[in-house]
Amino acid sequence: MRDGSYDVAVGERASHMRKVLSMTSNEVADRLNVTRQTLSNYESGKTPMRADVIRSLCEIYDIDPSWLLGISDEVRQRSLRNGRTIELYERSPSIPSPLGER
Repeated sequence: MRDGSYDVAVGERASHMRKVLSMTSNEVADRLNVTRQTLSNYESGKTPMRADVIRSLCEIYDIDPSWLLGISDEVRQRSLRNGRTIELYERSPSIPSPLGER
């Protein structure tokens, strides 16, 4: 049985990307078709994200799932909502990898 730290780390990455993209929790919750509270539970790790939620978040944020899941420490985010692009960047020490230190 998992201790929940994996869910917390995935949630922290999802929350981080939402903030980087200047999206509100209401905006993302609406796109996921969930309540803002449910999104908050995903981002805090209280509720594990189902595969369809992970897939949808990756589509919304235009990111590779390997970053969100902690397989990669680099995120390739191709385009933002306003048409700007961001460079590859490495994971911040404040965003733990769900897979632990490597």
